[in-house]
Formats: sequence, C-alpha cells, structure tokens
Amino acid sequence: MTQIFVAGITGCQGGAVAQLALRSGWSVHGLARNPAAATATALATQGVKLVAGDYDNTDALNRSLAGCTAVFIVPSPVFTDLTAELRWATAIVTAARSAGTVTSVVVSTSLGTEVFGDSDTSVFAQFMRYKRKVEVAVASSGIKTWTILRPGNFMANYLTPKVAMYPGFRETGVWTTGLLPDTQLPLVDEADIAALTVAAIGDPARFHEQTIGVASDVLTPGEIVAVLQEVLDENSGNSAHDQTNEKNIKRLKVAYLSDAELEGIKQKNPVIVAAYFMMRDMIGLIDVDAARNGHGMQMGTFRDYVHHHSENVKATYR
Repeated sequence: MTQIFVAGITGCQGGAVAQLALRSGWSVHGLARNPAAATATALATQGVKLVAGDYDNTDALNRSLAGCTAVFIVPSPVFTDLTAELRWATAIVTAARSAGTVTSVVVSTSLGTEVFGDSDTSVFAQFMRYKRKVEVAVASSGIKTWTILRPGNFMANYLTPKVAMYPGFRETGVWTTGLLPDTQLPLVDEADIAALTVAAIGDPARFHEQTIGVASDVLTPGEIVAVLQEVLDENSGNSAHDQTNEKNIKRLKVAYLSDAELEGIKQKNPVIVAAYFMMRDMIGLIDVDAARNGHGMQMGTFRDYVHHHSENVKATYR
C-alpha cells in the first residue's frame, strides 16, 4: 500500500491531496500543530494518521514519515522569515531520506520561480528564489523519483477563507487590483494539483524529473467576476423568499488601480505590487494548451469550480 506524508495537510493543496489519496486507498500521514482543531479532527476521523508537531520538530517529522513511501511538499511562505519554507522543505526531505522507505516526492511551488535573478533584491524576488531553492533541494535529495508542479493563480483565492487576500472584495463586492483589464490569469483547481500528485506517485517512471506548469483555465479579472456573479444570481427571484434574498446579492465588479495608486501602495506593501506585475505576465510562463491537455487528465474550468463550490460562493459574497 502507498503510504504518503502530506505537508500542509489542513490547507488547500495538502487537503486536496490527502482527500484524493484517501479515496485511492492510500494510507495518509501528516503533522498538525493542534490535533484538537476542527480540521485536524475531521482528518483523523477519516483515518489520517496525524502526529502533533511542526516542521521544526525533527522527532515529530521522523515519527510521521516512518514507513511512508511517498511525500507531497507544498512550501508555506512566511514573509517575516523568508528562509522558513526552504528550512521546512529541507527538514521534510531529510526525514524522508532517514525513513529509508520513501521512493517518490512531489513538490508544488509556483509559476515564476526562475523569473527573478540575484540582482533583484526585492522581498518578492527573494520569496520566489526561495521557492526555486526548494525545487533544487527536492531534485537533489537523492530520493528515487521526483516531480515539480508549478501552479498559477488558485481558484480558491476567490472564496472564503483565501479571499481575505483581496481586502474589501468580500465585504463590498469590489475587487480592487493592480492587474489590467486584459490580464489573462492561468487559474488552478487544487483538485488538479491532487490529481497530478497521485498520478506522479502512481506512475513515477512517467513523471520522474518533470517540471510541470499547472493551469486549468485562463480568464481575465472581469471574466472571473462575471462567473462568480452567475452563481450569486442563480435561482434568485423564483419565490418571495428568493426575491427578498436577491436584495442581499452583491453586484461584483473590478476596480483597477492606476500607476499612481500602485506607486503609493508600493511604499507600504512592495510585495503585493511586485506580485501584481508578475501576475500581469504570468500567462507567458506556461503553455496553457499543454497544461490543459497534457498528462491524460481532464482539468476543470473556473465555471465548474465555482458551481461545485456554489454554497461557499454565496456565503462569501452575500
């Protein structure tokens, strides 16, 4: 039986990997800082083997990885400690090698890890270079087979709880952004990350030493908002109750920041401004047709995603 250690198991990507691994009949292992938390207890109820601890706890890592045959790593950025995700990924790789049974590792980083040279000293550039260092650590780990996934913009970013990264969008219905009206965002369903991870571990010869850009759909900011609005408007007005609720439905829109406004924001938050400019050009970092049609998998669209998560969409924006 495949036994997989899943980093970030209570999060978006790690949670999706854990759920698909469980459905595949695999034994799933992970760490939980607070095993009594609702997300952790829900996983334990499903049979996930959780060990209390974090990635700086060598003993907890060794116990959790004992007997595992595969590892999924998703670095978690900490902007107050840019070295953290490399330190944690290295700790996981070290524990995986110590276990002696791990033969496959998959790491999920980001599109753009190779864009920034050493001459760019901005915080965002350093953040991306550390993700690249994580990739190098995995590729040079000595573990028999490895695969690197580089996802684009996550569809989950537009739903609770991740929508909080866009201040005011949930509360007002206005997405204020430094993107442009014609920016094409390569969007990713976390379920596709999970599918690629399970496929890579299940067929390592096919995926070994591959670096894969991941995008399930491509939309502009206006198109993203329009699809979200579709779900909010569904079935409204069909009854007196719905007509009352319709008054509570926000009309979503996008507000594009001017260059002058971005310059003002840059003084206080240079990281987010750098991210905007990278995201404007993110589409150039991936062959979207290959990402959609490669690897023999059916990738989901943003419309599919928000309809599948329609209750969350409505709870987020009403």
